[in-house]
Amino acid sequence: MPLSALAFVLIFVVGCALAIFVDAYYGVLLYVFAYFALGRWWGIYLPDLRYSFIIAIVIIAAYLIRSGRYSENKVFDAPQTKWYLLICAVIILTYPIAVDKVHHPQFMVVFVNYTILYLLIIKVIDTPDKFNKLIGVFLLGQFYMSWLARDFGRTGAGRLENLGGPDCRDANGSAALIIVAVPIAIHYLITGKKWQKICALPLLAFMFNTIILINSRGAFIALLVSMGYYFFVSLKSPSFPKFNKTKVLSIAFIGAALFLYLTDPIFIDRMTTISSPDTEEIGTYTGRERVDFWFKTFDILRDYPLGTGAMGYDYVSPQYLPQGALSRFSGTRAVHSMYFQVLSEYGYHGLFLFIVFLCANFRYLWKLRKSFRQRKVYEPYNLSIALEAGFLAFLIAGIFLNTFYMEIMCWMAAFFAAYGNIYFKQLKQIDDNVAKEELPDQRFPEAGFRRNYT
Repeated sequence: MPLSALAFVLIFVVGCALAIFVDAYYGVLLYVFAYFALGRWWGIYLPDLRYSFIIAIVIIAAYLIRSGRYSENKVFDAPQTKWYLLICAVIILTYPIAVDKVHHPQFMVVFVNYTILYLLIIKVIDTPDKFNKLIGVFLLGQFYMSWLARDFGRTGAGRLENLGGPDCRDANGSAALIIVAVPIAIHYLITGKKWQKICALPLLAFMFNTIILINSRGAFIALLVSMGYYFFVSLKSPSFPKFNKTKVLSIAFIGAALFLYLTDPIFIDRMTTISSPDTEEIGTYTGRERVDFWFKTFDILRDYPLGTGAMGYDYVSPQYLPQGALSRFSGTRAVHSMYFQVLSEYGYHGLFLFIVFLCANFRYLWKLRKSFRQRKVYEPYNLSIALEAGFLAFLIAGIFLNTFYMEIMCWMAAFFAAYGNIYFKQLKQIDDNVAKEELPDQRFPEAGFRRNYT
């Protein structure tokens, strides 16, 4: 058995044991690790087990064993939770009218599983230390994926396929997954401890190289916009007077130079065809805009006003698109946009819930940063900007890609909620302590004496 397979078995056994006997959050760390590790070439040497399902059961069991320990974590304190549950309910209720009776039940079960994981992450990730370790495992998984990309190189048609997690093996999905981690890695490069900075630099180099090898145009646009947003908001952060802003700008320049250094003619040529569909998959269709596919959604909704269900657009696309627009391989066509994917599959009401859900995530983080500023608590401030920029990168990539059922969306929403709950709880403790300090000393009630802790 290869060393990689042996290492995975050891980590799997130890992780499950720690989750059961110590803390359920070790199960969450193991789940994230397994997401990036499983499905690789050495997996043929492993026992044929449903590892992710086993880990999920372990997390649930570990949570139930110590449920009292996590009783202070309220999942509905994060406003996005109720909208996430409503989206899940719409997916379930769409089952009777779904046009694709094969794929809709599969994706319905997947989304229900995501919802359970979302709730468990909020419950068991309840301290800054646990959250930082979760982000560390997430970045470690990204590094492993990028390391594999270095060995594989491009696998055909100028792109790198079959790299990402189990729900995004294709090139575009892999790119949408990896760009989420770029702002977080840059955050640690700028503000992290010395060892974090040392680790972040090679991680960024490997991730940049992977993005170039994958050659996803939508992901590249998303990366540019999200990084511009990250540096713009970071330089306005009230915590940055403690740091040299010239250093921040220098890192931005060095990062851009590193990315340009790693580019090659194949990547540059593909980026110049951003408005073109994938000609290697399309037949004789001569249209140049993906907007052609998006607008067909409104034709579909006239016939299916409540949506078509999971994979519904693909299923009915031969009825609404010209033959030349269909894939040579499947005879169907994806809508190539997460937002139109939701619209076509779950109707206007589904898209409304989805947009409100996304807005609730960002508003929750903005509310947290406002509280940080008011109380002059700056240490965790900038990580929230990195998380926001990473999620923004995924959502922008989703304009051009079908990414609604990717697990990373569940993770990022759960990260936002857990991060907010952790620090809102700490800020409340700070407020309670200040209130106690300002109470009049009962030994001198007539003088209204206030203790001076300055």
